[in-house]
Amino acid sequence: MDITNRIVKICRRIDYIEFMLACKNQKGLIAIDLKKELEQLDEELKTLKPAFDIDSYIKIATDDISKLRIRDVFRVLEAANEHGDTVLQAVEDYIIKYRPEFLNEVVQCMP
Repeated sequence: MDITNRIVKICRRIDYIEFMLACKNQKGLIAIDLKKELEQLDEELKTLKPAFDIDSYIKIATDDISKLRIRDVFRVLEAANEHGDTVLQAVEDYIIKYRPEFLNEVVQCMP
């Protein structure tokens, strides 16, 4: 598995674990196991370096993800799509993670 795919999978698993931990109905041992897995994934993520820079795609439209406008989402995703499905998926996940209000726009732009 290439590094980019592993990073995407780790980020998705981290999101899922954070969601599960936010749910109030987690039992003690399950919560402990999830927290331990979250720590391990965070450590692994720190050791991996992506094969591309997601911010470079965001910078097509703006300096920072926090300044990304909804009308620029398509342009950013179009540029990412030129480099393959893995890059596109990573950029989509990044936008959704840091700008959840753009979820509908990202979904509409998906091929």
